[in-house]
Amino acid sequence: MDQEQFDNYQHFTEKTIYDLSQKVIVLENKLNIITNLLEISKFINQYIKDPNLFGLINDMIIGVFGAKYSIIYEKISDSWEIVARSAFYSYLEEEKKLIIDHQEAEFIINSDTPIYGNQKEEDNVYSCLGVPIKVDNQILGFIIIQHKEKNYFSSDHLMFLSSIGNHIGVAIENNLLYKQIKEQLA
Repeated sequence: MDQEQFDNYQHFTEKTIYDLSQKVIVLENKLNIITNLLEISKFINQYIKDPNLFGLINDMIIGVFGAKYSIIYEKISDSWEIVARSAFYSYLEEEKKLIIDHQEAEFIINSDTPIYGNQKEEDNVYSCLGVPIKVDNQILGFIIIQHKEKNYFSSDHLMFLSSIGNHIGVAIENNLLYKQIKEQLA
């Protein structure tokens, strides 16, 4: 084998190893997501009877996403009622407008300027992620997560939060059933 053939072989081998290692990294990330979803599902199911279930879920979302604010809305008739939020702030109407403007569908907003006008600098929100909470294609609620960093949220965050939203939808249904059974037994 001459030097040119050896160099070609070495280049091919190194490229193949690099490509395979990149595929392994992608698969590891997907496995981590699945593992995290299983842990979140276990967490939700563990506290299904807790009257503060949605507060616990909201706190978990803050921790998992490293967000500044998080809020969970439940859709009651045609209005959005807060079932959990991370902090008190005065942009609830703007959030509800985001849900309506995006036709109750998932969205990502990454902005170079604050999303909500007239904020104090320390309260500025530049990134926002929203997903509906669904069961059987019926919208039961909506989750909105906000971050003070610019361009923070990605499509991977959206996919992960959508998966969490599906688990929360089942938790909402189970929680409602639990409350109905508890009321009937009382």
